[in-house]
Amino acid sequence: MRSKGGPTSVVPDVAEDATSYAHRSQIYEWQLVDAVADGLYPNEEGIAWLNPFVSDIEAAESNITFGMYYNYADPTLTKDEAHLHYWLQHYPRLAKIKSQVDPGLLFLNPQTVGN
Repeated sequence: MRSKGGPTSVVPDVAEDATSYAHRSQIYEWQLVDAVADGLYPNEEGIAWLNPFVSDIEAAESNITFGMYYNYADPTLTKDEAHLHYWLQHYPRLAKIKSQVDPGLLFLNPQTVGN
């Protein structure tokens, strides 16, 4: 069985440390999505509604280190939580690269690498 897409997936063919995507070896993923029809996002009510699902999953799988995919950013994470969950063990290397290619921190938000 191949992770992240099954027998035809090319994701596992790329070395785990070749890109910033730190979740190549995972067998499955959860995608919990909050959206609003009108108004501004993030909507605090939606995030509050989703958080118990996340907590229950984490509690049921307490022996697992959970990661998150940056394209599904969680605005409630602290800087340190984001760095841990999005890039796992890749963060130190990514921070080094970021300091070389963006020393002035032009590309920056509270959860980005190098912050």
